[in-house]
Amino acid sequence: MNLRNTPLLDAMVRSNGEDTVFTLRDRQKEVADDVLEASELILDSSDREALVPRPQRAVFLITRGAGTGKSAIGLQLRADLEGAGRTVKYASGSRAFNAAIKENVGYTEAEFRKRFTHFGAFVETPEPPLDVLICDEAHRLRDMSKNWRLPAEKQGTEPQVDELLKARRSR
Repeated sequence: MNLRNTPLLDAMVRSNGEDTVFTLRDRQKEVADDVLEASELILDSSDREALVPRPQRAVFLITRGAGTGKSAIGLQLRADLEGAGRTVKYASGSRAFNAAIKENVGYTEAEFRKRFTHFGAFVETPEPPLDVLICDEAHRLRDMSKNWRLPAEKQGTEPQVDELLKARRSR
């Protein structure tokens, strides 16, 4: 179908892999700021081990229609949280979206793999676990992570949403 989110991809292309290109507007900025503020209350300090680990976990859902800036908010949150010293990964259920980022933004293969992945990559909990996992295209979540090209031990055995929730650090 060759569909693309032109403003988002064009902004990503102009960024050459730098994370400062997104100008969030009005409500987008408010939502991103609210998530960042709440995450600071939930996450342990990124620069030192917690004396008393916080067992809290949170899921933030950003919902709106197509083209309203949800992906831009997620990409900006990834940049801000990574800049604050968090281990962050941006996962999408869309291989086309990931391919467009990889092809157009200018990340090296290693930089891309460090920052972006597909939902199916979390059959095994990442090591080290993530502080934050940002999931885009959540309507693409599957019952289980299945990939016919992988051996049986690399296939999911539980709901994909549970795999994603386990990817986050549980200090």
